[in-house]
Amino acid sequence: MSVVEDVRQVLQDFIAPELRAVNTRLDAIESRLSANLDAMSARSDGRFNAINIRLDAMDQRFDDLITIMDTRFGSLSKDVAQVKDMLDIDRRLTRLESKQSQVA
Repeated sequence: MSVVEDVRQVLQDFIAPELRAVNTRLDAIESRLSANLDAMSARSDGRFNAINIRLDAMDQRFDDLITIMDTRFGSLSKDVAQVKDMLDIDRRLTRLESKQSQVA
Protein backbone atom coordinates (compact mmCIF):
# COMPACT_ATOMS: atom_id res chain seq x y z
CA MET A 1 0.00 0.00 0.00
CA SER A 2 1.02 3.49 -0.67
CA VAL A 3 1.10 6.32 1.82
CA VAL A 4 -1.87 7.99 0.16
CA GLU A 5 -3.95 4.84 0.49
CA ASP A 6 -2.90 4.46 4.12
CA VAL A 7 -3.91 8.03 4.94
CA ARG A 8 -7.19 7.56 3.09
CA GLN A 9 -7.87 4.38 5.04
CA VAL A 10 -7.12 6.09 8.36
CA LEU A 11 -9.45 8.96 7.44
CA GLN A 12 -12.22 6.56 6.49
CA ASP A 13 -11.78 4.36 9.53
CA PHE A 14 -11.39 6.93 12.30
CA ILE A 15 -12.17 10.46 11.30
CA ALA A 16 -15.20 9.95 9.04
CA PRO A 17 -17.29 8.11 11.67
CA GLU A 18 -16.42 10.78 14.27
CA LEU A 19 -17.43 13.52 11.86
CA ARG A 20 -20.72 11.74 11.21
CA ALA A 21 -21.34 11.45 14.96
CA VAL A 22 -20.55 15.13 15.50
CA ASN A 23 -22.82 16.05 12.59
CA THR A 24 -25.64 13.95 14.07
CA ARG A 25 -25.20 15.60 17.48
CA LEU A 26 -25.21 19.06 15.92
CA ASP A 27 -28.41 18.24 14.03
CA ALA A 28 -30.05 17.10 17.29
CA ILE A 29 -28.94 20.25 19.10
CA GLU A 30 -30.17 22.40 16.23
CA SER A 31 -33.59 20.74 16.23
CA ARG A 32 -33.90 21.16 20.02
CA LEU A 33 -32.92 24.81 19.81
CA SER A 34 -35.36 25.35 16.99
CA ALA A 35 -38.17 23.74 18.99
CA ASN A 36 -37.30 25.85 22.05
CA LEU A 37 -37.21 29.03 19.98
CA ASP A 38 -40.57 28.19 18.42
CA ALA A 39 -42.07 27.61 21.87
CA MET A 40 -40.61 30.87 23.19
CA SER A 41 -41.90 32.71 20.14
CA ALA A 42 -45.39 31.30 20.62
CA ARG A 43 -45.38 32.31 24.30
CA SER A 44 -44.11 35.80 23.54
CA ASP A 45 -46.69 36.19 20.76
CA GLY A 46 -49.42 35.30 23.23
CA ARG A 47 -48.07 37.79 25.75
CA PHE A 48 -47.77 40.52 23.14
CA ASN A 49 -51.33 39.85 22.02
CA ALA A 50 -52.54 40.15 25.61
CA ILE A 51 -50.60 43.39 26.01
CA ASN A 52 -52.03 44.74 22.76
CA ILE A 53 -55.55 43.89 23.90
CA ARG A 54 -54.95 45.76 27.16
CA LEU A 55 -53.49 48.73 25.33
CA ASP A 56 -56.44 48.80 22.95
CA ALA A 57 -58.81 48.81 25.94
CA MET A 58 -56.87 51.68 27.50
CA ASP A 59 -56.97 53.59 24.21
CA GLN A 60 -60.73 53.14 24.11
CA ARG A 61 -61.06 54.39 27.68
CA PHE A 62 -58.98 57.45 26.88
CA ASP A 63 -61.05 58.10 23.77
CA ASP A 64 -64.21 57.86 25.86
CA LEU A 65 -62.77 60.26 28.44
CA ILE A 66 -61.75 62.70 25.73
CA THR A 67 -65.26 62.58 24.28
CA ILE A 68 -66.79 63.23 27.71
CA MET A 69 -64.37 66.08 28.37
CA ASP A 70 -65.04 67.64 24.97
CA THR A 71 -68.78 67.51 25.64
CA ARG A 72 -68.41 69.06 29.08
CA PHE A 73 -66.01 71.75 27.90
CA GLY A 74 -68.35 72.56 25.03
CA SER A 75 -71.23 72.95 27.44
CA LEU A 76 -69.06 75.04 29.76
CA SER A 77 -68.01 77.27 26.87
CA LYS A 78 -71.66 77.87 26.00
CA ASP A 79 -72.41 78.74 29.63
CA VAL A 80 -69.48 81.17 29.76
CA ALA A 81 -70.66 82.81 26.53
CA GLN A 82 -74.16 83.22 27.99
CA VAL A 83 -72.79 84.80 31.16
CA LYS A 84 -70.64 87.12 29.08
CA ASP A 85 -73.68 88.18 27.06
CA MET A 86 -75.62 88.79 30.26
CA LEU A 87 -72.82 90.95 31.61
CA ASP A 88 -72.72 92.94 28.39
CA ILE A 89 -76.50 93.50 28.56
CA ASP A 90 -76.24 94.48 32.22
CA ARG A 91 -73.49 97.02 31.42
CA ARG A 92 -75.51 98.47 28.56
CA LEU A 93 -78.55 98.78 30.79
CA THR A 94 -76.48 100.51 33.46
CA ARG A 95 -75.15 102.97 30.88
CA LEU A 96 -78.63 103.65 29.54
CA GLU A 97 -79.96 104.22 33.04
CA SER A 98 -77.14 106.60 33.87
CA LYS A 99 -77.72 108.55 30.64
CA GLN A 100 -81.46 108.69 31.31
CA SER A 101 -80.92 109.96 34.84
CA GLN A 102 -78.57 112.66 33.52
CA VAL A 103 -81.15 113.77 30.94
CA ALA A 104 -84.01 113.92 33.42
